[in-house]
Amino acid sequence: MFYLDGQYGCALQAACYLENTEIVKLLLEHKADPNAQGGYFGSALQAACLKGNADLAKLLLKHKADPNTQVAGYGNVLQAACFKENINIVKLLLEHKADPDAQGGYCGCALQAACIKGNTDLVKLLLEHKADPNIQGGGYGCALQAACLKENINIVNLLLEHKADPNTQGGEYGCALQAACYRNNTDVVKLLLEYRADPNVQVLGRDTPLRIAQQLGNAKIIQALLDYGAKS
Repeated sequence: MFYLDGQYGCALQAACYLENTEIVKLLLEHKADPNAQGGYFGSALQAACLKGNADLAKLLLKHKADPNTQVAGYGNVLQAACFKENINIVKLLLEHKADPDAQGGYCGCALQAACIKGNTDLVKLLLEHKADPNIQGGGYGCALQAACLKENINIVNLLLEHKADPNTQGGEYGCALQAACYRNNTDVVKLLLEYRADPNVQVLGRDTPLRIAQQLGNAKIIQALLDYGAKS
């Protein structure tokens, strides 16, 4: 049961993937290590989280599975649970002191994963647990850019209310304002400008927000940018 090899790394991870609670219990009773790493899912706990099995996750945590272990794929189990949008498992992990600001993985952090999925309830929950809205990393650079790209104005507003920096640069679209302009979303652009997003932001190798709006022919966005001082 301790042998780390094969597709699932160890017997415990395989049992979690198959969602066989009785075998998981049996292995844990015989001292299987709940923190063994390796295999397709990285750990038994991440396998349980990705399968959306809250009972198995609870059982593993009861046997001292570490919710903050860095694993392959999503980087950590909290990010995995957020990407799968399982709010019960996310709550469980946070109750067991999972770090909402742990970085790494496909999405950069749990908050960005929740924003990518457009899940307002998860975003609220993470922010209630003091998730930092300004963590940088992941494909979209930060949570705010991800929310703008997904055109979820409720999440964008929520992040800005929690002091997300509208001028953070990085990620696929350069910054939040450029993402909103690329998406042709007038309401999100106006909201970002109200929170002092720089209408003249220059990101290496990318057009300015005004140039993007001009290319897309959105007169309302063009006017909003000009009203806030964009230079033509």
